[in-house]
Amino acid sequence: MLLESEDGSESVSLPLTPNGVVYVPGNTAHRTMNTGEEPLLYIGVYPARAGHDYGAIAERNFSKVVAEIEGAARVIDRGDYLAHIR
Repeated sequence: MLLESEDGSESVSLPLTPNGVVYVPGNTAHRTMNTGEEPLLYIGVYPARAGHDYGAIAERNFSKVVAEIEGAARVIDRGDYLAHIR
């Protein structure tokens, strides 16, 4: 799971493990992705007023991306990824 602060200054990747839990603090954007071979099933529990401004993420997107590089999932800066695919 990729977590990012509302202003985009902090970004962290946390593994989703079988029977594991990931805590997403308020005012934190999150993106869930499956980088493995098995189907990913997860349950998200959150209050209706979680407090994050998803409009800001819609405008600028996450500062990091998860991409397959040399056969493995890697977290890299969005700018580096965009330069790589051009």
